[in-house]
Amino acid sequence: VSSGEIITVIALLAASVLLFLCLVTYSPTDWSFNTSSSQKTQNWIGVFGAVISDLLLQTVGLTAYFLPVLLALVAWRVYRTKSLRPRVSQIFAYLLFVVSASSLISLIGWRGGIAGEFFAQNLFWLLGTIGAGILLSAIFFA
Repeated sequence: VSSGEIITVIALLAASVLLFLCLVTYSPTDWSFNTSSSQKTQNWIGVFGAVISDLLLQTVGLTAYFLPVLLALVAWRVYRTKSLRPRVSQIFAYLLFVVSASSLISLIGWRGGIAGEFFAQNLFWLLGTIGAGILLSAIFFA
């Protein structure tokens, strides 16, 4: 394992921990792009953490809580492989996982974010609830 790989793994793990802390200390009263607040920021990672958590929760909803785990998984894969470059298929698989998870969450009526709501509504229109659920579940588990 080269020093570049170790540095990359450490950076990815640090980003994973920071993202996790951003999300678990999210407060809707913190300042963000769509909220103005004069209160002290409650997020442990400060204003940056408040903005990142707000954007992620709006975009992919509750699926955002999977992202720190996915970053840690990427760090593990970088550590285990000789190449720092992820394959296009891996990136595509991670994106499909996030989109299918947020869409399934939206389909059952929870907070799936903008992306989840978009795909859930369009698949619902095309396939109905059961068809959309089956397709999204298959993508999620694949």
